Amino acid sequence: MQTKIVIRDFERTENLEDYLQGKIEDSIYPFLQQFPDSQVQVTVNEDRHRSSTRKPHFECTVLLNMNHPKSVIRVHRSSDHFYTCVQEVTETLTGVLRRKHRQLSSLQARRRPTLNDIPYLEEPLLESEANPQSKIT
Repeated sequence: MQTKIVIRDFERTENLEDYLQGKIEDSIYPFLQQFPDSQVQVTVNEDRHRSSTRKPHFECTVLLNMNHPKSVIRVHRSSDHFYTCVQEVTETLTGVLRRKHRQLSSLQARRRPTLNDIPYLEEPLLESEANPQSKIT
């Protein structure tokens, strides 16, 4: 899984980046074991239209591409605090992935088995076919 983090309009520190990457990857890892080549882009920015007298307003957007048809997920949340914004995005993303995972597993359960799904037995089913010498004695 590739994670790209983009931070705009405020100071980028290693602690903020590690926190953001850890939260996002921990929330999506259980769902993306089937898609190891997925790509995640996280964009966090401070709202530019706020004046300097007001408190800052953060926006966080997560774009998840699982390299599978119809599998681009976009989650956007905003808050007055950076950590609250990241928490809301991870909770929403986990909910969306949980719902998609349930849909995918129910589709796989409803699918009829084909001949490719039936395992091939290389060993004979009966013991007499396995040991032809035992019939002679």
